[in-house]
Amino acid sequence: MKCPNCDKENLETSTYCKACGAPLKPEDPKKPKKKLSKEDYKIIAIITLLVIIIILLVVILTSSFKNGNKDRVEDANKQSETTEMDESTLDVDINEYFDQDKKDEKPSQVMPNDKEDKKDKETDKKEDKKEEVKKEEEKKEESSKQKTYVTNYGMTIRNNPDYDAGIERYLDPSETVVIVKTQDGSNGSTWGQLEDGNWICIQDNNLIYLSEQ
Repeated sequence: MKCPNCDKENLETSTYCKACGAPLKPEDPKKPKKKLSKEDYKIIAIITLLVIIIILLVVILTSSFKNGNKDRVEDANKQSETTEMDESTLDVDINEYFDQDKKDEKPSQVMPNDKEDKKDKETDKKEDKKEEVKKEEEKKEESSKQKTYVTNYGMTIRNNPDYDAGIERYLDPSETVVIVKTQDGSNGSTWGQLEDGNWICIQDNNLIYLSEQ
């Protein structure tokens, strides 16, 4: 059988062309098309009704849910307003109660013990002032004992007045240091305490490391 579209040979039993895929046997135009039966129309009508019913149910449920939420919100707002009113009235009642108590209170009378307490407080204040004056005088004395030195060599600052004590830092030659107090050490050494509490060797049997200004 030849293809009416491309003239290629095909088998007698084939319905479409191997080469171009065109139909080899045209459809019979006289063949009637299949029509829908009454049962088909009934099924279609039932399905449409079911769809409409489902849509209506969804709309009703959503609207009722929204209305329920609105009612709940309104109830919550009303409850909060009532609680705020109750709290405000309680505050007013409590304030009035305490104000009334203050009015009813009588001025306290000064007892003899209160006078003694005042005297004790005054004496304590005087003693505190004396201690402060003493501390200030001691500070002045310490400041008068302080001396300024200049390093003759590169020096080592230690945490105790001893050659084997821990090293804190180093000083270059010609740096100035303030010595608060002095203390004797080993090998005929004299150590000076700095303002920060650390120590530096002033001199020993071999050399003089610091010169007083």
